[in-house]
Order: sequence, then structure tokens, then C-alpha cells
Amino acid sequence: MKQLTRVFSVGALLLLCAGAQAQKNVGADIESSFDQRKSVTTGTSGFFVYSNQTKRAGVDAAVGPNADKLHTMSGPGNAFQDLSNTLAVAPGIANSVAGRTTSPVLGVNNRAKPANPYDRETVGSTSGAFRGFGSVNVKSARTAKDAIYASASCVDDIGAAGAASAIVYDPYAIDPGIYSIYNHAIDMTLINPGAQDFGGVLYAATDSRYTDPLWELQVWADHPVLTADDLNVQFTFNPEAMADGVLTDSTFTLTDSAMEARIRSNIDLSSGLPTLTGFNLFPDNVVYNVSGTEPIQYGVNSGAALALDTPEPGAFALLAGLGIPAGLLVRKRRKNERVLQPNEKQ
Repeated sequence: MKQLTRVFSVGALLLLCAGAQAQKNVGADIESSFDQRKSVTTGTSGFFVYSNQTKRAGVDAAVGPNADKLHTMSGPGNAFQDLSNTLAVAPGIANSVAGRTTSPVLGVNNRAKPANPYDRETVGSTSGAFRGFGSVNVKSARTAKDAIYASASCVDDIGAAGAASAIVYDPYAIDPGIYSIYNHAIDMTLINPGAQDFGGVLYAATDSRYTDPLWELQVWADHPVLTADDLNVQFTFNPEAMADGVLTDSTFTLTDSAMEARIRSNIDLSSGLPTLTGFNLFPDNVVYNVSGTEPIQYGVNSGAALALDTPEPGAFALLAGLGIPAGLLVRKRRKNERVLQPNEKQ
């Protein structure tokens, strides 16, 4: 049996709250060390970022969406290339989680991984106080590991309203085989929302043999969190893949509810924020089966989203989210789930 040694911190994070009181930042990274893949340089990466400011300091100060854009390549020494002028809106793609959606997103899709003299590619969108940011790093003398990173932030502005989101994806080829020790080490920090706030994270993995994600995890809260029971934790396996025996475990029952209980029991609230640090999402004995004779495409995603708003009393406005671009990760829309456009009232 082959050993799956790739370690991931896979995430997407959404934050929605009623007015910023200090700088707020959310982020997630994927550490890449899977030695069974073809090659880190033969894979591709993609970036989808968004920012929009609708109000600032209690007065009208609309900026965006996507007022300023960033797309650079960099490497050790003075290696640098500015591609910002080529960054454009990705038609038909939106970032979403838990039914909250932001668009239009700036996008760079199917990008070859950075190669000598570059080891890092960065894409960003800034509108006033809000910024969506994503990067991919290839291990070099300067970067300690192969990784993708996404973040969304707002500077210190009381009364700022708007949103930022980013997602980076990392598909690569895996040869047929049976891989033991399949796991994903997750890092997560979620806001502890106020009475009118919403915060959530999304993690997912894809397998080119299936249309829907191989698995998906969402964690979110829409009210103050005192214990892990105050969080919504939703884990979903792909039922078709599970019926095919793609993921198996000889000692742990791989069901949605069992995974949800495992995750909830490990959430740390000692800092006041719901946190997972280096948490192995799956139990130790999970096996990943790649059948057939041809390599498959396996995809992981890292994302972050931040939305701050000052809605009317008792109501939410400007919902924002983060998810997987259409065509990369397709999830069937759940009953009654709506896609909101920027500035649309719920």
C-alpha cells in the first residue's frame, strides 16, 4: 500500500458582522508534501479574489468592487514580475459558502506553478479597507514548503461595511493505487460573532472521478459562541464515492454524523475564538483507493472571506461568501438555497 504523505490545511472562511471595531483578518493555507503526485511543477493553480467597500466610518464611501488589483510573481533575490494589468474578472464564477455569495471575482485559472526564478505567485483585490489575497508557494531556498494561502481582511475602521474573499485551488495528478494514512491537517480560526454577526469556514476536496466534492466540511456561527455546541458543524461525504469504497476505515465508521462529532469535540475555545490547530481531520486508519489504470486529478482548496456590515436593526445586508469556482468543485444547491448578489438584501 502506498502512503499518502501530503498534509493539508484546507479552508475557506466567511465572516459577516455588524461593523468593524478593529482590524479583522481570516486566512487558511494548504501545506503540500504528497510524494506520490506526478510533480508539483506539472500541476496548476487558480486564484479567485474579491473586495468591495460600501461604507466607511458611518458615511457613504463606496469603493469597488475590486477597485485595485494585484498579480505578481516573485523569487529569491530580486526576481519579480508584475502582471496586475492582466488580472480580469472571471465570468460566471462566484465565491460562496453556506449560501452566501460574492461576485464578480477577479480570477486567474489553470496557472502553471511558479518555476525558476520564481517561487511565489500572488493575486489580490483591494477596495478601500477590504482586501482579498491569495498566493501559491513552491518549495525553494526562500520558501520552506509547497503551500497555497488565502486571506481576507479589513483594516481598523469602526463602521466599515463591505466584503473581501479569496480562494486558491491546487489540483494535481495521482497515480492509481491504494494510499494509506489519508489525512488533512486543518488550521481554523473563526470569529466569535455578536448578535448580528455571521462567521463560517468551508473545507473541501475533489476527485475527478466524481462531479460533487469527495467530502466537504462547513463550520459557522450566527450568534455568540460559548461552547462548541453553539457552532454549526456540517460534514458531507460524497455518497457515490463512499459506495464505491474510495475512502474506508477498518476501525472508525466514516459517516457524516461521526465526522461532525469528531470535529466538534476538538474545537478549542480557550482564546475566545473557535480554533483548530494542526487537527487531523480524519482518523489514523483511513485508506484512499484510486482504482483504474490512469492518473486522476485530486484537488484541494484554500480560501478566506470577510464581510462587515451595519444592517438595519434585526436584519442582515450584504451577504458575502467563499467557495469553489464553478467547474472546479460543483456542489448541488440545497433546497431553498439562494445566491445573493452584492448589496442585495436577504
